[in-house]
Amino acid sequence: MLHVANQLGRFAALGGSAHPYGPPGAAFSVVAYGADATGTSDCRTAFGSAAAAANAAGGHVYFPAGTYKISGTWTSVAGTYYYAPTGVTIACSGGVYVLSNTTFDGFTFRCDLLSTASGVCLVAGTTGGTTVISKATIKKCTFIGADSTHEFKWSRILLRRAHDFVISNNTFTGTLGSGGNIQVVGGKRNRIIGNTISGGTTGILHMYETAASGGGFDSVIEHEVVTGNTIGNVSEENISFDVMANSATEAGVFEYDTIAAVSGQDITLSTLTWPSYVGYDIIFYDGDLRGKTRTISGQSGTGNKVFTVTGDIADAAAGDKVVIGAPMKHNYIANNTVTCYDYISTLGDTYPAVLLYGLCFGNVIEKNTVPLGKIDVRSVDGVTKHTGQVTDTYGRATCGYNTIRENTILDGGSNEGINLFRFAYTADGTTGYSVSTGEYKGSNVTDNATARVLAAYQEAYFSGNSGTESFTSTTEADSEFTYDDGGV
Repeated sequence: MLHVANQLGRFAALGGSAHPYGPPGAAFSVVAYGADATGTSDCRTAFGSAAAAANAAGGHVYFPAGTYKISGTWTSVAGTYYYAPTGVTIACSGGVYVLSNTTFDGFTFRCDLLSTASGVCLVAGTTGGTTVISKATIKKCTFIGADSTHEFKWSRILLRRAHDFVISNNTFTGTLGSGGNIQVVGGKRNRIIGNTISGGTTGILHMYETAASGGGFDSVIEHEVVTGNTIGNVSEENISFDVMANSATEAGVFEYDTIAAVSGQDITLSTLTWPSYVGYDIIFYDGDLRGKTRTISGQSGTGNKVFTVTGDIADAAAGDKVVIGAPMKHNYIANNTVTCYDYISTLGDTYPAVLLYGLCFGNVIEKNTVPLGKIDVRSVDGVTKHTGQVTDTYGRATCGYNTIRENTILDGGSNEGINLFRFAYTADGTTGYSVSTGEYKGSNVTDNATARVLAAYQEAYFSGNSGTESFTSTTEADSEFTYDDGGV
Protein backbone atom coordinates (compact mmCIF):
# COMPACT_ATOMS: atom_id res chain seq x y z
CA MET A 1 0.00 0.00 0.00
CA LEU A 2 1.18 3.49 -0.76
CA HIS A 3 0.95 4.99 2.71
CA VAL A 4 0.17 8.69 2.75
CA ALA A 5 0.73 9.72 6.35
CA ASN A 6 3.62 11.89 5.22
CA GLN A 7 2.34 12.78 1.78
CA LEU A 8 2.33 16.49 2.61
CA GLY A 9 6.01 16.56 1.72
CA ARG A 10 5.21 15.01 -1.62
CA PHE A 11 2.43 17.52 -2.31
CA ALA A 12 4.50 20.48 -1.14
CA ALA A 13 6.52 20.17 -4.32
CA LEU A 14 3.42 20.35 -6.49
CA GLY A 15 1.46 23.35 -7.64
CA GLY A 16 0.57 26.45 -5.70
CA SER A 17 1.64 30.03 -6.17
CA ALA A 18 5.04 30.90 -7.59
CA HIS A 19 5.47 33.13 -4.51
CA PRO A 20 4.32 31.05 -1.51
CA TYR A 21 6.11 33.13 1.13
CA GLY A 22 5.08 36.67 0.29
CA PRO A 23 4.52 39.24 -2.44
CA PRO A 24 7.22 39.59 -5.11
CA GLY A 25 9.02 42.76 -6.13
CA ALA A 26 7.80 46.32 -5.77
CA ALA A 27 4.32 47.31 -4.58
CA PHE A 28 1.88 48.91 -7.04
CA SER A 29 -0.92 50.54 -5.07
CA VAL A 30 -4.43 50.31 -6.49
CA VAL A 31 -5.11 53.79 -5.08
CA ALA A 32 -2.39 55.21 -7.34
CA TYR A 33 -4.37 53.85 -10.29
CA GLY A 34 -7.66 55.40 -9.22
CA ALA A 35 -9.18 52.92 -6.77
CA ASP A 36 -11.59 54.39 -4.19
CA ALA A 37 -10.79 53.03 -0.71
CA THR A 38 -14.01 54.42 0.81
CA GLY A 39 -16.30 51.79 -0.72
CA THR A 40 -18.24 54.31 -2.77
CA SER A 41 -17.10 53.78 -6.37
CA ASP A 42 -16.45 50.68 -8.42
CA CYS A 43 -12.76 49.79 -8.49
CA ARG A 44 -12.40 47.06 -11.11
CA THR A 45 -10.72 49.24 -13.75
CA ALA A 46 -8.14 50.44 -11.23
CA PHE A 47 -7.45 46.85 -10.15
CA GLY A 48 -6.73 45.90 -13.76
CA SER A 49 -4.42 48.85 -14.37
CA ALA A 50 -2.42 48.16 -11.23
CA ALA A 51 -2.09 44.48 -12.17
CA ALA A 52 -0.80 45.30 -15.64
CA ALA A 53 1.87 47.61 -14.19
CA ALA A 54 2.85 45.17 -11.43
CA ASN A 55 3.20 42.21 -13.75
CA ALA A 56 5.26 44.17 -16.26
CA ALA A 57 7.72 45.09 -13.49
CA GLY A 58 7.69 41.74 -11.67
CA GLY A 59 5.94 43.29 -8.65
CA HIS A 60 2.67 42.87 -6.82
CA VAL A 61 -0.64 44.72 -6.46
CA TYR A 62 -0.92 46.42 -3.07
CA PHE A 63 -4.15 47.41 -1.32
CA PRO A 64 -3.95 50.12 1.36
CA ALA A 65 -6.41 49.69 4.22
CA GLY A 66 -9.98 50.50 3.25
CA THR A 67 -13.09 49.17 1.55
CA TYR A 68 -13.10 48.58 -2.20
CA LYS A 69 -16.34 48.11 -4.10
CA ILE A 70 -16.89 45.83 -7.08
CA SER A 71 -20.26 46.42 -8.70
CA GLY A 72 -20.43 43.17 -10.67
CA THR A 73 -18.12 40.29 -11.50
CA TRP A 74 -14.40 40.92 -11.43
CA THR A 75 -11.84 38.74 -13.20
CA SER A 76 -8.31 38.71 -11.83
CA VAL A 77 -5.31 39.05 -14.11
CA ALA A 78 -3.44 35.76 -14.51
CA GLY A 79 -0.11 35.65 -12.73
CA THR A 80 -0.89 38.52 -10.36
CA TYR A 81 -0.16 38.63 -6.63
CA TYR A 82 -2.88 40.68 -4.87
CA TYR A 83 -1.68 41.71 -1.41
CA ALA A 84 -3.75 43.16 1.42
CA PRO A 85 -1.59 43.22 4.56
CA THR A 86 -4.20 44.69 6.89
CA GLY A 87 -7.73 46.11 7.05
CA VAL A 88 -8.81 45.56 3.42
CA THR A 89 -12.40 44.66 2.53
CA ILE A 90 -13.63 43.81 -0.96
CA ALA A 91 -17.34 44.62 -1.01
CA CYS A 92 -18.77 42.12 -3.51
CA SER A 93 -21.97 42.28 -5.49
CA GLY A 94 -20.75 39.61 -7.90
CA GLY A 95 -18.25 36.78 -8.17
CA VAL A 96 -14.48 37.20 -8.28
CA TYR A 97 -13.02 34.99 -11.03
CA VAL A 98 -9.60 33.57 -10.24
CA LEU A 99 -7.23 32.84 -13.11
CA SER A 100 -4.10 30.71 -13.12
CA ASN A 101 -1.04 31.64 -11.07
CA THR A 102 -3.00 34.25 -9.10
CA THR A 103 -2.59 34.88 -5.37
CA PHE A 104 -5.06 36.55 -3.01
CA ASP A 105 -3.36 37.26 0.31
CA GLY A 106 -5.02 38.84 3.35
CA PHE A 107 -8.38 40.12 2.05
CA THR A 108 -11.79 40.23 3.66
CA PHE A 109 -14.41 39.38 1.05
CA ARG A 110 -17.82 40.70 2.07
CA CYS A 111 -21.12 39.85 0.36
CA ASP A 112 -23.15 43.03 -0.18
CA LEU A 113 -25.75 41.61 -2.56
CA LEU A 114 -29.14 40.91 -0.99
CA SER A 115 -30.27 37.82 -2.86
CA THR A 116 -30.84 34.15 -2.15
CA ALA A 117 -29.01 33.47 -5.42
CA SER A 118 -26.05 35.75 -4.85
CA GLY A 119 -23.74 32.98 -5.98
CA VAL A 120 -20.12 32.59 -5.10
CA CYS A 121 -17.25 34.79 -4.08
CA LEU A 122 -14.04 33.35 -5.53
CA VAL A 123 -14.57 31.22 -8.63
CA ALA A 124 -12.08 29.21 -10.67
CA GLY A 125 -13.51 27.99 -13.97
CA THR A 126 -16.98 28.22 -15.49
CA THR A 127 -19.96 25.89 -15.39
CA GLY A 128 -19.48 23.15 -17.96
CA GLY A 129 -16.17 24.64 -19.05
CA THR A 130 -13.18 22.64 -20.21
CA THR A 131 -10.31 24.99 -19.32
CA VAL A 132 -8.14 23.94 -16.39
CA ILE A 133 -7.29 26.74 -13.95
CA SER A 134 -4.12 25.97 -12.02
CA LYS A 135 -1.57 27.06 -9.45
CA ALA A 136 -3.49 29.80 -7.69
CA THR A 137 -3.28 30.57 -3.96
CA ILE A 138 -5.98 31.90 -1.63
CA LYS A 139 -4.57 32.48 1.83
CA LYS A 140 -5.24 34.43 5.01
CA CYS A 141 -8.56 35.69 3.64
CA THR A 142 -11.88 36.11 5.47
CA PHE A 143 -15.34 35.52 3.97
CA ILE A 144 -18.30 37.21 5.63
CA GLY A 145 -21.73 38.65 4.92
CA ALA A 146 -22.46 42.34 5.27
CA ASP A 147 -25.11 41.34 7.82
CA SER A 148 -27.34 38.36 8.62
CA THR A 149 -29.34 38.76 5.39
CA HIS A 150 -26.38 39.34 3.06
CA GLU A 151 -24.35 36.15 2.59
CA PHE A 152 -22.73 34.18 -0.18
CA LYS A 153 -25.55 31.73 -0.84
CA TRP A 154 -23.80 29.18 -3.07
CA SER A 155 -20.14 28.90 -2.11
CA ARG A 156 -17.47 31.16 -0.74
CA ILE A 157 -14.82 29.46 -2.89
CA LEU A 158 -15.80 27.36 -5.92
CA LEU A 159 -13.23 25.48 -7.99
CA ARG A 160 -14.15 23.88 -11.31
CA ARG A 161 -11.42 21.85 -13.01
CA ALA A 162 -8.92 23.52 -10.69
CA HIS A 163 -5.52 21.91 -10.30
CA ASP A 164 -2.67 22.62 -7.90
CA PHE A 165 -4.44 25.31 -5.86
CA VAL A 166 -3.48 26.22 -2.32
CA ILE A 167 -6.37 27.29 -0.05
CA SER A 168 -4.83 27.90 3.34
CA ASN A 169 -5.46 29.67 6.63
CA ASN A 170 -8.69 31.34 5.56
CA THR A 171 -11.67 32.07 7.81
CA PHE A 172 -15.28 31.45 6.72
CA THR A 173 -18.14 32.82 8.80
CA GLY A 174 -21.86 32.49 8.13
CA THR A 175 -25.17 31.36 9.54
CA LEU A 176 -26.22 27.72 9.60
CA GLY A 177 -27.35 26.58 6.13
CA SER A 178 -26.30 29.79 4.36
CA GLY A 179 -24.41 28.13 1.50
CA GLY A 180 -21.25 26.18 0.86
CA ASN A 181 -17.81 27.25 1.96
CA ILE A 182 -15.18 25.48 -0.16
CA GLN A 183 -16.49 23.45 -3.09
CA VAL A 184 -14.35 21.56 -5.61
CA VAL A 185 -16.13 20.32 -8.76
CA GLY A 186 -13.34 18.53 -10.58
CA GLY A 187 -9.77 19.05 -9.45
CA LYS A 188 -6.37 17.53 -8.78
CA ARG A 189 -3.58 18.09 -6.28
CA ASN A 190 -5.29 20.97 -4.51
CA ARG A 191 -4.23 21.59 -0.92
CA ILE A 192 -6.90 22.78 1.51
CA ILE A 193 -4.99 23.40 4.71
CA GLY A 194 -5.53 25.14 8.03
CA ASN A 195 -8.86 26.85 7.29
CA THR A 196 -11.46 27.72 9.93
CA ILE A 197 -15.10 27.28 8.90
CA SER A 198 -18.15 28.14 10.99
CA GLY A 199 -21.61 28.20 9.45
CA GLY A 200 -22.99 27.41 6.01
CA THR A 201 -24.37 24.30 4.35
CA THR A 202 -21.23 22.27 3.69
CA GLY A 203 -17.69 22.77 4.90
CA ILE A 204 -15.34 21.31 2.27
CA LEU A 205 -17.23 19.55 -0.51
CA HIS A 206 -15.59 17.68 -3.38
CA MET A 207 -18.14 16.74 -6.02
CA TYR A 208 -17.83 14.90 -9.31
CA GLU A 209 -20.56 16.34 -11.51
CA THR A 210 -19.96 16.38 -15.26
CA ALA A 211 -22.57 19.05 -15.96
CA ALA A 212 -20.82 21.55 -13.70
CA SER A 213 -17.18 20.57 -14.16
CA GLY A 214 -17.16 20.12 -17.92
CA GLY A 215 -16.73 16.37 -17.75
CA GLY A 216 -13.84 14.35 -19.06
CA PHE A 217 -11.01 12.71 -17.13
CA ASP A 218 -9.47 16.11 -16.39
CA SER A 219 -12.32 16.78 -13.96
CA VAL A 220 -11.61 13.70 -11.87
CA ILE A 221 -10.90 14.58 -8.23
CA GLU A 222 -7.64 13.01 -7.12
CA HIS A 223 -4.61 13.57 -4.92
CA GLU A 224 -6.35 16.29 -2.92
CA VAL A 225 -4.98 17.12 0.54
CA VAL A 226 -7.47 18.27 3.20
CA THR A 227 -5.65 18.71 6.48
CA GLY A 228 -5.50 20.86 9.59
CA ASN A 229 -8.93 22.43 9.07
CA THR A 230 -11.41 23.27 11.85
CA ILE A 231 -15.06 22.98 10.82
CA GLY A 232 -18.32 23.35 12.71
CA ASN A 233 -21.91 24.62 12.60
CA VAL A 234 -22.58 23.57 9.00
CA SER A 235 -25.99 22.10 8.26
CA GLU A 236 -24.85 19.14 6.13
CA GLU A 237 -21.55 17.33 5.56
CA ASN A 238 -18.41 18.87 6.98
CA ILE A 239 -15.90 17.19 4.63
CA SER A 240 -17.24 15.11 1.77
CA PHE A 241 -16.37 13.49 -1.54
CA ASP A 242 -19.71 13.02 -3.30
CA VAL A 243 -20.41 11.45 -6.70
CA MET A 244 -23.50 13.13 -8.11
CA ALA A 245 -24.72 10.05 -9.97
CA ASN A 246 -28.41 10.23 -9.16
CA SER A 247 -29.58 12.54 -11.94
CA ALA A 248 -30.26 12.07 -15.64
CA THR A 249 -27.28 14.25 -16.58
CA GLU A 250 -25.00 11.85 -14.73
CA ALA A 251 -26.46 8.63 -16.17
CA GLY A 252 -23.83 5.95 -16.33
CA VAL A 253 -21.17 7.91 -14.47
CA PHE A 254 -18.97 4.83 -14.05
CA GLU A 255 -20.17 1.48 -12.88
CA TYR A 256 -18.69 -1.97 -12.65
CA ASP A 257 -18.66 -4.88 -15.04
CA THR A 258 -17.15 -8.33 -15.51
CA ILE A 259 -14.25 -9.14 -17.82
CA ALA A 260 -15.23 -11.54 -20.58
CA ALA A 261 -11.77 -11.88 -22.15
CA VAL A 262 -8.21 -10.54 -21.96
CA SER A 263 -5.93 -10.34 -25.01
CA GLY A 264 -2.67 -8.42 -24.83
CA GLN A 265 -3.58 -4.94 -23.65
CA ASP A 266 -7.27 -5.34 -24.50
CA ILE A 267 -9.90 -6.09 -21.88
CA THR A 268 -13.27 -7.09 -23.28
CA LEU A 269 -16.12 -6.54 -20.87
CA SER A 270 -19.48 -8.31 -20.81
CA THR A 271 -22.41 -7.45 -23.06
CA LEU A 272 -23.06 -4.06 -21.48
CA THR A 273 -22.85 -0.80 -23.41
CA TRP A 274 -20.30 1.83 -22.36
CA PRO A 275 -19.82 5.53 -23.18
CA SER A 276 -16.31 6.70 -24.08
CA TYR A 277 -13.96 6.63 -21.09
CA VAL A 278 -10.62 7.14 -22.82
CA GLY A 279 -8.24 8.74 -20.30
CA TYR A 280 -10.05 7.36 -17.26
CA ASP A 281 -8.93 4.36 -15.24
CA ILE A 282 -10.04 0.78 -14.92
CA ILE A 283 -9.84 -0.42 -11.33
CA PHE A 284 -9.62 -4.15 -10.74
CA TYR A 285 -12.15 -4.98 -8.07
CA ASP A 286 -11.15 -8.57 -7.48
CA GLY A 287 -8.87 -11.24 -8.90
CA ASP A 288 -5.08 -11.16 -8.88
CA LEU A 289 -4.97 -7.45 -9.77
CA ARG A 290 -7.51 -6.28 -7.20
CA GLY A 291 -6.87 -2.76 -5.93
CA LYS A 292 -4.78 -1.80 -8.96
CA THR A 293 -5.61 0.75 -11.65
CA ARG A 294 -4.76 0.89 -15.33
CA THR A 295 -5.43 3.84 -17.64
CA ILE A 296 -7.77 3.47 -20.62
CA SER A 297 -5.96 4.49 -23.82
CA GLY A 298 -8.52 3.29 -26.36
CA GLN A 299 -12.03 1.93 -26.68
CA SER A 300 -13.70 -0.03 -29.48
CA GLY A 301 -15.98 -2.91 -30.36
CA THR A 302 -19.74 -3.39 -30.36
CA GLY A 303 -21.15 -1.50 -27.40
CA ASN A 304 -17.78 0.20 -26.95
CA LYS A 305 -16.85 -2.66 -24.63
CA VAL A 306 -13.24 -3.36 -25.65
CA PHE A 307 -10.89 -1.27 -23.51
CA THR A 308 -7.22 -0.93 -24.38
CA VAL A 309 -5.23 -0.09 -21.26
CA THR A 310 -1.68 0.84 -20.38
CA GLY A 311 0.42 -1.07 -17.88
CA ASP A 312 0.89 -4.72 -16.96
CA ILE A 313 -2.34 -6.75 -17.06
CA ALA A 314 -0.80 -10.21 -17.35
CA ASP A 315 -2.61 -11.32 -14.19
CA ALA A 316 -6.06 -10.18 -15.35
CA ALA A 317 -8.51 -12.94 -16.19
CA ALA A 318 -12.03 -13.51 -17.44
CA GLY A 319 -14.48 -13.34 -14.56
CA ASP A 320 -12.65 -10.55 -12.73
CA LYS A 321 -14.79 -7.54 -11.90
CA VAL A 322 -13.62 -4.04 -12.76
CA VAL A 323 -14.83 -0.53 -12.00
CA ILE A 324 -14.76 1.82 -14.96
CA GLY A 325 -13.17 5.02 -13.74
CA ALA A 326 -12.78 6.40 -10.26
CA PRO A 327 -13.72 10.08 -10.20
CA MET A 328 -12.55 10.50 -6.59
CA LYS A 329 -9.36 8.65 -5.81
CA HIS A 330 -6.26 8.78 -3.67
CA ASN A 331 -7.23 11.81 -1.61
CA TYR A 332 -5.87 12.50 1.87
CA ILE A 333 -8.10 13.77 4.71
CA ALA A 334 -6.13 14.09 7.94
CA ASN A 335 -5.67 16.02 11.18
CA ASN A 336 -8.91 17.97 10.87
CA THR A 337 -11.18 18.86 13.79
CA VAL A 338 -14.77 18.46 12.66
CA THR A 339 -17.88 19.00 14.78
CA CYS A 340 -21.25 18.16 13.24
CA TYR A 341 -24.31 20.28 13.95
CA ASP A 342 -26.41 18.59 16.61
CA TYR A 343 -29.43 17.21 14.78
CA ILE A 344 -29.64 14.22 17.11
CA SER A 345 -32.27 15.80 19.34
CA THR A 346 -34.64 16.39 16.38
CA LEU A 347 -33.65 13.85 13.70
CA GLY A 348 -32.02 11.18 15.81
CA ASP A 349 -28.94 11.40 13.61
CA THR A 350 -26.38 13.82 12.20
CA TYR A 351 -24.88 14.45 8.81
CA PRO A 352 -21.40 12.94 8.51
CA ALA A 353 -18.30 14.71 9.70
CA VAL A 354 -16.38 12.99 6.90
CA LEU A 355 -18.13 11.27 3.99
CA LEU A 356 -16.96 9.20 1.01
CA TYR A 357 -20.03 8.75 -1.18
CA GLY A 358 -19.72 6.39 -4.13
CA LEU A 359 -16.84 5.77 -6.55
CA CYS A 360 -14.17 6.69 -4.01
CA PHE A 361 -11.03 4.58 -4.17
CA GLY A 362 -7.73 4.59 -2.35
CA ASN A 363 -8.59 7.50 -0.09
CA VAL A 364 -7.11 7.86 3.39
CA ILE A 365 -9.03 9.34 6.35
CA GLU A 366 -6.72 9.48 9.34
CA LYS A 367 -6.03 11.24 12.63
CA ASN A 368 -9.13 13.42 12.51
CA THR A 369 -10.92 14.49 15.70
CA VAL A 370 -14.71 14.40 15.67
CA PRO A 371 -16.27 15.80 18.89
CA LEU A 372 -19.76 15.14 17.50
CA GLY A 373 -20.58 13.13 14.40
CA LYS A 374 -19.48 10.15 12.34
CA ILE A 375 -17.32 8.98 9.46
CA ASP A 376 -19.23 7.27 6.63
CA VAL A 377 -18.08 5.33 3.56
CA ARG A 378 -21.09 4.62 1.36
CA SER A 379 -21.40 2.60 -1.79
CA VAL A 380 -24.51 3.73 -3.63
CA ASP A 381 -27.34 1.65 -5.10
CA GLY A 382 -30.11 3.23 -7.10
CA VAL A 383 -28.10 5.65 -9.21
CA THR A 384 -29.20 6.46 -12.75
CA LYS A 385 -27.69 3.98 -15.17
CA HIS A 386 -26.52 4.50 -18.73
CA THR A 387 -28.53 2.76 -21.47
CA GLY A 388 -27.31 -0.81 -21.72
CA GLN A 389 -25.49 -0.84 -18.41
CA VAL A 390 -26.20 -3.14 -15.47
CA THR A 391 -29.06 -5.55 -15.88
CA ASP A 392 -30.87 -4.37 -12.75
CA THR A 393 -33.26 -1.46 -12.57
CA TYR A 394 -30.71 0.87 -11.05
CA GLY A 395 -26.98 1.40 -11.34
CA ARG A 396 -24.38 1.20 -8.63
CA ALA A 397 -21.54 3.42 -7.50
CA THR A 398 -19.18 1.26 -5.49
CA CYS A 399 -16.44 2.33 -3.07
CA GLY A 400 -13.27 0.41 -2.40
CA TYR A 401 -9.78 0.18 -0.95
CA ASN A 402 -10.15 3.17 1.36
CA THR A 403 -8.38 3.46 4.71
CA ILE A 404 -9.90 4.90 7.90
CA ARG A 405 -7.35 4.86 10.69
CA GLU A 406 -6.36 6.52 13.96
CA ASN A 407 -9.37 8.84 14.10
CA THR A 408 -10.91 9.92 17.39
CA ILE A 409 -14.70 10.15 17.52
CA LEU A 410 -15.69 11.51 20.90
CA ASP A 411 -19.44 11.26 20.50
CA GLY A 412 -20.98 8.11 21.94
CA GLY A 413 -24.40 8.41 20.30
CA SER A 414 -25.96 5.25 18.93
CA ASN A 415 -25.95 6.58 15.36
CA GLU A 416 -22.38 7.84 15.40
CA GLY A 417 -19.01 6.22 14.90
CA ILE A 418 -17.59 4.70 11.71
CA ASN A 419 -20.06 3.31 9.19
CA LEU A 420 -19.45 1.30 6.01
CA PHE A 421 -22.56 0.48 4.06
CA ARG A 422 -24.46 0.70 0.80
CA PHE A 423 -27.01 3.45 0.37
CA ALA A 424 -30.20 3.05 -1.69
CA TYR A 425 -31.77 6.10 -3.31
CA THR A 426 -35.10 4.47 -4.17
CA ALA A 427 -37.73 2.42 -2.42
CA ASP A 428 -36.82 -0.67 -4.42
CA GLY A 429 -33.11 0.08 -4.43
CA THR A 430 -32.56 -2.75 -1.96
CA THR A 431 -34.36 -5.39 -4.04
CA GLY A 432 -33.67 -6.94 -7.39
CA TYR A 433 -29.92 -7.13 -6.83
CA SER A 434 -27.63 -10.05 -6.43
CA VAL A 435 -25.88 -8.24 -3.61
CA SER A 436 -22.69 -9.79 -2.34
CA THR A 437 -19.84 -8.64 -0.18
CA GLY A 438 -17.67 -8.70 -3.29
CA GLU A 439 -19.47 -5.66 -4.65
CA TYR A 440 -18.68 -3.41 -1.66
CA LYS A 441 -15.21 -4.13 -0.52
CA GLY A 442 -11.81 -3.08 0.48
CA SER A 443 -12.02 -0.66 3.41
CA ASN A 444 -9.33 -0.85 6.09
CA VAL A 445 -10.61 0.34 9.48
CA THR A 446 -7.79 0.31 12.00
CA ASP A 447 -6.84 1.80 15.36
CA ASN A 448 -9.73 4.23 15.66
CA ALA A 449 -11.01 5.48 19.01
CA THR A 450 -14.76 5.32 18.55
CA ALA A 451 -17.83 4.03 20.35
CA ARG A 452 -18.99 2.01 17.35
CA VAL A 453 -17.92 0.49 14.05
CA LEU A 454 -20.74 -0.63 11.75
CA ALA A 455 -20.39 -2.47 8.44
CA ALA A 456 -23.07 -3.86 6.14
CA TYR A 457 -22.62 -5.73 2.85
CA GLN A 458 -18.87 -5.30 2.98
CA GLU A 459 -15.64 -7.17 2.69
CA ALA A 460 -13.36 -5.15 4.94
CA TYR A 461 -10.41 -5.36 7.29
CA PHE A 462 -10.78 -4.33 10.95
CA SER A 463 -8.06 -4.07 13.57
CA GLY A 464 -7.43 -2.28 16.84
CA ASN A 465 -10.65 -0.25 17.01
CA SER A 466 -12.26 0.56 20.33
CA GLY A 467 -15.97 0.34 20.98
CA THR A 468 -18.59 -2.11 19.74
CA GLU A 469 -18.59 -3.70 16.29
CA SER A 470 -21.80 -4.44 14.41
CA PHE A 471 -21.57 -6.37 11.14
CA THR A 472 -24.35 -7.35 8.73
CA SER A 473 -23.51 -9.59 5.77
CA THR A 474 -19.91 -8.49 6.22
CA THR A 475 -16.79 -10.56 5.60
CA GLU A 476 -13.74 -9.70 7.64
CA ALA A 477 -10.54 -9.89 5.62
CA ASP A 478 -7.43 -11.47 7.13
CA SER A 479 -5.12 -8.64 6.08
CA GLU A 480 -5.25 -5.05 4.92
CA PHE A 481 -6.35 -4.28 1.40
CA THR A 482 -3.86 -2.48 -0.78
CA TYR A 483 -4.48 0.15 -3.43
CA ASP A 484 -2.21 1.09 -6.31
CA ASP A 485 -3.10 4.22 -8.25
CA GLY A 486 -0.82 3.32 -11.11
CA GLY A 487 1.92 5.74 -10.10
CA VAL A 488 -0.11 8.83 -11.05
